[in-house]
Parts: sequence; structure tokens; C-alpha cells
Amino acid sequence: MRLANPSDRPALTRLWTACFGDKPSVVEDFWARMWPEITIFTLENCAAMATAMPVCWQEKPAAYLYAVATDPNRRGEGLCSRLMAEAERWLAGQGYSYAVLSPAEHSLFQFYGRMGYETSFFCNRQVFRGLGSGQTVRAVSPAAYAALRRAYGPKDQVDYPESLLALQESAGPLLEITGLGCAAVEPAEHGYMTRELLSRDPQAAASALCAYLNVPLLPARMPGPVPFAMAKSLDGSPLCPSYLGLAFE
Repeated sequence: MRLANPSDRPALTRLWTACFGDKPSVVEDFWARMWPEITIFTLENCAAMATAMPVCWQEKPAAYLYAVATDPNRRGEGLCSRLMAEAERWLAGQGYSYAVLSPAEHSLFQFYGRMGYETSFFCNRQVFRGLGSGQTVRAVSPAAYAALRRAYGPKDQVDYPESLLALQESAGPLLEITGLGCAAVEPAEHGYMTRELLSRDPQAAASALCAYLNVPLLPARMPGPVPFAMAKSLDGSPLCPSYLGLAFE
């Protein structure tokens, strides 16, 4: 394993697009926004990769592992398992307490479970119908949204740096529902959806969002009981049921 450098970007972009289907321009935008503060692990001529983005969980440094990928022609050789193990050792040596990831498919829970990851983050998905609302909704900055997440989100949730919230903002607005909560909204096939909705009254908050977005329905993801993402302790720190949100997969 080695750390990627800027000269690897074309090969990493090809690997990313082959595995996840994103347009090269989307991947290049990610590199342009995030490269200075993320760590990219790779091996064997970029046949596998994993990106570590710094976050905070339970007041300790954690690495959000994103875009974990293996060349489709090299799968079955154990490259991902090897890369992950070596990346985790490197992260532990850098003082990270946890590695966190959101499996892109349900079957991958078992795959990562064999590497020692445990289901630690839970959510709920619900489609809300707009019922009319007089609440004010306004777009806010990543810094303001970070503060709203702390105010309305569950205790000990994963906290994101402003750079990651700015990345989310590039996909859709970060919104405050005055007195009710906050939401990260993205365009979807038939309107909009929320990457997360944090509120003590989700129906009222969703109704306000429906009015603001001029849509009758709004699919939303929020804290709940459904398994969603996984974590692994790198230094013996305990895992506890928690909330991840947003989900950079």
C-alpha cells in the first residue's frame, strides 16, 4: 500500500468511474474540492483505492472511508482486504480512533463484517406529504449547517468538517427550517429528496420543505432503527449505536 499523489489522479478517476458509474467530471470535481485534506490509499498501479476523510465521532478523530474500490478485472484477489488492513494500521498510527464507512449495497455489510466492522449507525427512511406550513425555510452556509446539526441531531452523531458539508452543498442546498430543524436536500428523479432531515417534529419540518420546494411529497432520511453504516475501533475505543447522516458512499 502507498499514499496516492496528484499524478495518480487520472488512474484513480478511471477506477472510480469503472466501479461507481460517476462521470469523470464529477470525480474530478471531488478531487479539486477535497484532495488537500483527504488521504487516498492505493496499491498495485491503482488497482484498488480507498479515500479517508477526517470526521469526528464521540469527540474523537475518525476516518470516513469513501470510494472503496477494486478494479473489476482484479476482484477476488484479496486486494481490497489487504488495502483496508494496511490503511487501518496507517490511520491508527496517525491517531484516528475509528474507521467509518457506509456500504453501497446491503451485501457489503457481511463483506466488511469479516474485516471487523460492526453495524453502528442507524437511520429511517420515510416519504412525507406536504400538509401546508407557515414555517420559514432558508439556505444556510456549511458552517451554519454544522451548528444546526449539532443542535438538532442525536447525541454522539458523526460531525462533519465544513469542507464535507460544502461538498454536500454542491449537490443541493443546506436548509434551516426555522424553529424546527435542518435538512440537506438534493434534486431527485421526480422532485427532491433529503440526504438527512433532523427535527424534533419531522412531519412539520417536511411540510415546510415541501412548500419551499414546491413539491407534494418528500422522501427523507433521518435518525431511526434501520441498519445503515458501520464502524471499526482502531484504538480500543468503544462503539455505540449512533447516527451518521448524509452518507458519502
